[in-house]
Amino acid sequence: MSNTRKVTVGLVGLMTRPFRGPKETYFSQDARELSDLVSALETDLIIFDRGIYDLSTAQEAAREFSQAKVDLILIQASSFSGGKFIYPFLEIGVHVALWAIPEGDPTEEGGLPLNSFTALNMYNSIIKTRTAFSKEPVKWFFGRAVEQSFRDRFEALIRAIYAEINLKHSRIGLVGGVAAGFDNLTVDPSILKSKIGASLVEFELKDIYTLADSISDEALLNRHYQKLREQTSTYSSDMESHFRSTARFQAAFQTFVEKNMLDAVAISCWPAFQNDRQLAVCTLLGQLNDSGLVSSCEGDVPGALGMLTLNLLSLGKVTTIMDMVTIDPQDDSILLWHCGPTAPSLADERGIEMQSLWLFDNDPHAPLGLHNNLRLKPGPATILGFCPSFENLLVFEGTLDNKKPSYIGSSAWLRDLYMQGDQLACLDLVQTIMDSGYQHHYPLVYGKFETAAHDLANLLGTNVIGASSY
Repeated sequence: MSNTRKVTVGLVGLMTRPFRGPKETYFSQDARELSDLVSALETDLIIFDRGIYDLSTAQEAAREFSQAKVDLILIQASSFSGGKFIYPFLEIGVHVALWAIPEGDPTEEGGLPLNSFTALNMYNSIIKTRTAFSKEPVKWFFGRAVEQSFRDRFEALIRAIYAEINLKHSRIGLVGGVAAGFDNLTVDPSILKSKIGASLVEFELKDIYTLADSISDEALLNRHYQKLREQTSTYSSDMESHFRSTARFQAAFQTFVEKNMLDAVAISCWPAFQNDRQLAVCTLLGQLNDSGLVSSCEGDVPGALGMLTLNLLSLGKVTTIMDMVTIDPQDDSILLWHCGPTAPSLADERGIEMQSLWLFDNDPHAPLGLHNNLRLKPGPATILGFCPSFENLLVFEGTLDNKKPSYIGSSAWLRDLYMQGDQLACLDLVQTIMDSGYQHHYPLVYGKFETAAHDLANLLGTNVIGASSY
């Protein structure tokens, strides 16, 4: 996604004088730590650097945050303070998070230094029982900004807000419609808009054919062609024409996406594309994803949205989309595989073998290229997918294993499965999928982003699918 907007956070500390702990010192220290943390998170931090001891100062801080168009107000209960101080920040109408800090060890005097946690409890109760924001998600934090537990929890929320604000105005292009027979991938554009905020823009395949045929910039085509050749470990000489065709369609799609201001595309890769142009576009999809354009196959709009969401939660990592083709209850692993649309940058040390697309035994047609035969490199990964109603979200984590035998195409085994922090047997995962009706495509990204996905679901009002027992 090329035109993303950063998250802007407003930080404020609420205080009162009877509590004599070092509240202002703590707030200043935490503000400095938070500034360092957000610098790597596509985030701007606006600090109201005076402690708030009265309502008028709270109103002043709220005005400053409103003018800056913050996306999140992080309210530190630097000590106990008046409940009325919370209201000006709610009136801005953006996300609010509450933050309590530890009291520290008792002193010889023995008095409670800050009473910070009680203030957090009070503010949350006021929001939930006395305001119009009772159903809005309010994330709470406890600890100092230097603590890893605080940093991990805060980072997850920032990633979620970053995804939310950029999904809200995203445009997903559906090129050629949903692949024949894949009725479970069909969506209602009005529901996508109302639930997520994203827009679906539909095009015919002839739109991209016409554009591809019109490209006359040989230098541009040659750059794409040379990159394809350089990224390939092994290929057959009879695939030469398919390298040229793939390079042409890559140039076309990049122009097409820029012209139509798209943030992701779902391409109906078969059977029409193959019949019309005698080209399998698996490798093309891998190239597009590697270039930063989120692209799903088989006209899968929920899949494209899941890939885009993972791209945003991970702050720009390359994603792919897989089928779950078999399971191994002996070691609780699942085999993720697809025809070959995975990006070259996700391949293990063996690299990519470019081949004609294999689908059927004794296919009477001439070989169709290209697809990426590769094994995904090992490492932690997250699967995240929206159901076509966009009311439910499937998310779980695991570790990719490239050592177990697999099949021609893009693939890897996923083991050490976890959902909501609990280890998950592969049979329980399948039962979860069957109970929920989740479709057969699994967007994937490297890294652990389940916590951020749960925060995003809260912000969107989307239900996270819970585990079932086999």
